[in-house]
Amino acid sequence: MTQAPYLAAFNVTHAFMRDMLERRSGVVIYVNSPASICPWRSCVGYAASRWALRGLHEALCQDLAGTGVSSCQIVFGRTDGSYFEHNGVVAADVPAIAATIRLLTTDECGRIIAHHAEHPSRDAMYPLMLRLYWWLYRLAPDLVRWTLRYGGNAN
Repeated sequence: MTQAPYLAAFNVTHAFMRDMLERRSGVVIYVNSPASICPWRSCVGYAASRWALRGLHEALCQDLAGTGVSSCQIVFGRTDGSYFEHNGVVAADVPAIAATIRLLTTDECGRIIAHHAEHPSRDAMYPLMLRLYWWLYRLAPDLVRWTLRYGGNAN
């Protein structure tokens, strides 16, 4: 759970950072999960590694200020890839509210990542409905936490 995404991201960032700082240009892009903002039931290890990745991004943003190098975190909702087949997150444990968020194709995600490589932003969230839930979380965190806890499971 921590080897990837967190430790892999940390090691790759470390491997390339010196050259990017010397060039005074570059973008580090981290692909993260909604669990990095508000975890749901049965995802302790997954959420912890995603919060660690978010922490890496946040701390790096502070260190990179004024260097010409950017850190960008992109949070995607569900995708049509084989992700759930290859990790410890069980699709049945994903909250029912996730069913209201449009499924992204892996091609869409690739285009979004490429866009942010050219036009970096500190934080990006896709699709729109996920962004709306994030704003709701900022306004009423206890309500969103309750929804994630007692909202049932998406299938």
